[in-house]
Amino acid sequence: MREKYPNVKVVFYAADLTTEGAINKLFADTIQEFGRIDIVINTVGKVLKKPLAEVTEEEYDAMAAYAFR
Repeated sequence: MREKYPNVKVVFYAADLTTEGAINKLFADTIQEFGRIDIVINTVGKVLKKPLAEVTEEEYDAMAAYAFR
């Protein structure tokens, strides 16, 4: 795969996404590594149909609480 796509960079991050500080650090680390974020995939298990930038902290907390119950 590396021979076919030598310029592709993949990094995996792990974080406790139940705290605002950890989320901010995750995004900051990603931007530092890549310069920007093109795609965010939330696999919490509850769907909120709105842009991620418009999700309130309370809505995010509710999604996380749903996933960890």
